[in-house]
Amino acid sequence: VLRGVRAPFLETEVLVAQETVRLNSVDPSNTVVILFGSESPGKNAHTMAQLLCDLISKRKDLVVLGPPRSMDSVSDLSVLNDRNVVFVVSTAGVGEFPAGAKKFGQYVFGGVESSSKITVDYESVLKSFNPLSAAEFQPRSFAVFGLGDVNYHLSEKSKLDSYGTPWSYCTPAKILDRRLETLGSAVRRVVPLGF
Repeated sequence: VLRGVRAPFLETEVLVAQETVRLNSVDPSNTVVILFGSESPGKNAHTMAQLLCDLISKRKDLVVLGPPRSMDSVSDLSVLNDRNVVFVVSTAGVGEFPAGAKKFGQYVFGGVESSSKITVDYESVLKSFNPLSAAEFQPRSFAVFGLGDVNYHLSEKSKLDSYGTPWSYCTPAKILDRRLETLGSAVRRVVPLGF
């Protein structure tokens, strides 16, 4: 090592090693994974997920695992088992999953083909699905935050769903909530909807 020359890569390696040791000593039930579904990074759901990440990181009893990730970046749901999972999802089009959550949306909406649209009768369609398999996905708890604008599709405003809101308002969040509650064992947190 040269005197007077800082080696930032060594400092980074030491910090990574310290963080790895810290995370390995954390009980998985005290960890939080934040997933977002947005049209693109930097949009509302991504920004809200980052805000939640920053807020949760300040708590001493919970550890956030990495920065927020796109919902579609998770290919194996079992990596989320025994963890607290927070979903932040925006609404695209008329009650559809956004681009960054299309694959995940297809999975939770019963393998609906990408050409199929979510329609006003989405709740009755959900009732016909088998419950999600706890063998595939068993979070310790979950929360779903839905982002949308109740005035976005005025023609749909009078068509209310069981949430008492227009069916197209925050529909991806409502679908996630309904499907995840079929897991049974996970603790469900209140679903805030907003814009």
